[in-house]
Amino acid sequence: PKLGSLTEHHFEASGGGVILNNLVYYNTQGEPAQISDARNLLIGFARHQVKIGRVGFDNQATYTRGGDVEGLRIPSLVTNSRVYYESYIFRKALFSQVGAEMYYQSRFRAYDYSPSTQQFYQQDLFTIRNYPVVDVFFVADIKTVSIFLKAAYVNQGVLDNGYFTTPYYTGYPRRFQLGVKWNFFN
Repeated sequence: PKLGSLTEHHFEASGGGVILNNLVYYNTQGEPAQISDARNLLIGFARHQVKIGRVGFDNQATYTRGGDVEGLRIPSLVTNSRVYYESYIFRKALFSQVGAEMYYQSRFRAYDYSPSTQQFYQQDLFTIRNYPVVDVFFVADIKTVSIFLKAAYVNQGVLDNGYFTTPYYTGYPRRFQLGVKWNFFN
């Protein structure tokens, strides 16, 4: 609903349950295994978007209960937050957006990876710690052309100098990304 001329709110939430029967996974030895007991997951999702003039906030979170048992490795909390400023320039010929985005997941025992078999498998010794990854971005649209510039993982070195995506495999370090999308039609 709209609350005055400067503010727009949008909120959505959902919840659900998942029952996994006869789950097949790769055990700690990297061999296929099957669990005959049912695995139950409770999942809650919420998203809140608000715009105050040209400034926007977009926050979403997913909570999963029951994802840290034999055969499953799911972080209990995953969030993505974004703040941005958007406007038109050059007589509305160019739409631009500049902002920051943060991804966060809670600590969990992630699947390990075996390069020789190219397979993820369950492990119980290494815990991926909770850590935010912050990106800063600029997006511009000129008719059918979209351009984006992104400085990814700008918070590298603030809390620590890196993070793990899976045991003993680090995430990408700070980097600069450029992208162009050109639709050849009007």
